[in-house]
Amino acid sequence: VDMPTRAAAYDAIRGTLKLLDDPFTRFLDPEQYNALRSGTRGSVTGVGLEVGFDASAGADSSLVVVAPAPGGPAEQAGIKPKDVILAIDGTETKGLTLFQAAEKLQVEAMRLSYRS
Repeated sequence: VDMPTRAAAYDAIRGTLKLLDDPFTRFLDPEQYNALRSGTRGSVTGVGLEVGFDASAGADSSLVVVAPAPGGPAEQAGIKPKDVILAIDGTETKGLTLFQAAEKLQVEAMRLSYRS
């Protein structure tokens, strides 16, 4: 299949991956991939959280704290591993991709809704 643009190819890939109905399979375009890589090189940015999805919940998985960065703002606020992040600045985390959630967590000041 000949794709007229790079964006069309990316959309086709995303559409194909969506058919897998796997909450852990995501396509990252080069810009997203580079942002993700730069965010995982050991520096604490934003609130200082490592997050992931609850694998046991399947497609309805919640955003879960893997670990707060030692000494980071999240740890100082009392956020612990396995806490569930319900919303970031009023935006519910269900339905967000990991990239979207990580992007929202990069700002220095935000309001998190979570449960322990």
